[in-house]
Amino acid sequence: MWSNVGARAGDILLLTKPLGMGILTTALKNELVTAEQLAPAVQWMKTLNKHAQLALSECGIQAATDITGNGLLGHAAEIARASHVQFRIQASALPVIELALPLAEQGKVPGGTKMNKLYLGDYVRIDSNVSSATQWLMYDAQTSGGLLVCVQKENLSRAVANLRTHNVFFAEIGEVTIGAGIEVEN
Repeated sequence: MWSNVGARAGDILLLTKPLGMGILTTALKNELVTAEQLAPAVQWMKTLNKHAQLALSECGIQAATDITGNGLLGHAAEIARASHVQFRIQASALPVIELALPLAEQGKVPGGTKMNKLYLGDYVRIDSNVSSATQWLMYDAQTSGGLLVCVQKENLSRAVANLRTHNVFFAEIGEVTIGAGIEVEN
């Protein structure tokens, strides 16, 4: 069983599903996309986090969480606060469901996503070069999102190999550092 306490400076942040599912499900409700257009996102939502958990079960994971209604940044903040560390996230490394980008650019996001941004306030500092669409995607209230996992550097190669062996999607999106809060760089 993994906790959201235990992230340490030097850990690498992995994310196991792309972002944008909350924006897309809301777009479907508002008839901005069709069910057919949403099919790739539905496949992601049907993908179980169990496979990522099994792939990483022997990799010394100290802190992890699933990304749901609080969005990537909300759940990252829970780990950072509980572990008394800072997260540094690379916006350019974030995996995104492409269909969500134009909707995010237009500000067509769920109410929960807007609340996530308000709630986190100054705890999150975002580089001015990060697009507004990417910012919304980081706050997006996910429906069946992936895992955010803090992997110790010495276990990273084994974790990556195990994820690949189990055919689990992942992206390296940042690192844990000394400090507090979340810094998002372009």
